[in-house]
Amino acid sequence: MNHLDSREIRGRILRILELARPYRVTEKTIEYALADAKLQVSPSVIPREMDYLRNKGYIESETAEDQVFGTVWSHKLTGKGVDLIERHLPEDPGVTVFR
Repeated sequence: MNHLDSREIRGRILRILELARPYRVTEKTIEYALADAKLQVSPSVIPREMDYLRNKGYIESETAEDQVFGTVWSHKLTGKGVDLIERHLPEDPGVTVFR
């Protein structure tokens, strides 16, 4: 497995959300997608990186209560997130954009 820094993790998360557009994606699905790509990311890191992306305005998030899983977070790209991925915004030093 490959180790990633925070910028790369954020970029990979945005790419996952881009592929799912316009639908929301749960954090568990993001965790599985990263693992399927042979990328070593601790599940505890994902909420921290989602918080960063949310604070930058690249994603929006919501929670739902599930009887089995408890609180489930789901996320989707904002228009600003799409613009970043499509390189219509200046490069963000905190996010590595993958194409």
